[in-house]
Amino acid sequence: MTSEDINSGKAPEQTLNSLIDNILSERGLDTLSDRTSVGGFLPTGVSAIDDLVGGLPRESVTEIYSRPGVGKTTLMMYIAETQNYRTLYIDAEHRYRNETNGNIVVLSENIVENVEAIVNDALDSQSFDLIVVDSVASMVPQKFFDDEYANDMGLKARAMAMWMQRVPGHLRASNGTALVFINQMRDTMNAFGIKTFTPGGHALTYACSLRLELQSPKANDIMRNGVKVGQKVLFKVTKNTQGPDRLEGEYKAVFNNGKVQIDSVKKTVATAKNK
Repeated sequence: MTSEDINSGKAPEQTLNSLIDNILSERGLDTLSDRTSVGGFLPTGVSAIDDLVGGLPRESVTEIYSRPGVGKTTLMMYIAETQNYRTLYIDAEHRYRNETNGNIVVLSENIVENVEAIVNDALDSQSFDLIVVDSVASMVPQKFFDDEYANDMGLKARAMAMWMQRVPGHLRASNGTALVFINQMRDTMNAFGIKTFTPGGHALTYACSLRLELQSPKANDIMRNGVKVGQKVLFKVTKNTQGPDRLEGEYKAVFNNGKVQIDSVKKTVATAKNK
């Protein structure tokens, strides 16, 4: 603060803001007045999740991961459809066709660099409330196609690491979009220590504001006349930068005529516990 600022009667907060704006503008960056953040959360419509963590954090990265068949895609499609969010769903597993279905736009793409470009453009456009990448495990780097002798070890992790360093600026420009990565759990060959991992390296884990692990053992299957019609899903909050982590909740997903209904299991929130 200079004597001119003191004599001019400027409040200390105004002087500090002016100083930071000058520093940023000299380097071609956004000024403080440009850095408006929506913040908050996108409700999921699943009360067990919303009551524990608030929903999906806006302008932030969320990772939802599990073993196969637990219902990660089902959960995200349910959220997009029932909450009527403008959703970009990037299908790296080529499960769906490229199409627009109501408020949901589905694009099939599994090359990491292409998916990054699509996501960054979509964030900058401010056209979507929710962007889902399904899944990290199914994406491959461009070099894998360009060089038949390319060693795949570490290629995806390096590509994801660079993406996670670039994405924060696009998230800030998105005006409140929530970015969700679906991932899988894989077994390691370790006899001791960590027995599972998620593909894509550690950068995504560090970049996340929220990480949810889903579990649904066979004992949680919901049967009707000897036929499986749904399952109870336990979720664990393994990382949460905007609230407490190490919490647990439970919901049930029941299928009926091609549609899924997700309801929170009673007393889930009341009995959520720190581990």
